[in-house]
Amino acid sequence: RRKNTWYASSNLGAGRNASSIRLHSFVMDTSSQLDHRDGDGLNCQKDNLRLANHKQNGANHQHVISATGYRGVYIRTESYGYTARIRDETGRKKHLGTFESAEDAARAYDDAAIQIQGAFAVLNFEKE
Repeated sequence: RRKNTWYASSNLGAGRNASSIRLHSFVMDTSSQLDHRDGDGLNCQKDNLRLANHKQNGANHQHVISATGYRGVYIRTESYGYTARIRDETGRKKHLGTFESAEDAARAYDDAAIQIQGAFAVLNFEKE
């Protein structure tokens, strides 16, 4: 178990110094970092696995969803409305604007996530 995700693994050998291998690395026959498209560490089907660097893999992890119920959308405290934010390629917070509805702010977040994270983006709404 790693954080909130389970991974299947096996020890290679016996004893204290035995190394281990994770099932997804065995299936793809690589020691490179892999990402599970659906976020389920136990789903090791080849079509669910893809090569990823550390940043791309982190884009697909379970994010904390705000009180609005949408990823990247927050209630403005100083006035009415909602604000959308995302982290850019450098890791800095990027303000996407202020919106009248949480849904509009969530769509702005989704557009920015696709632009910044590409195929690794985790969206609020399904792609249309």
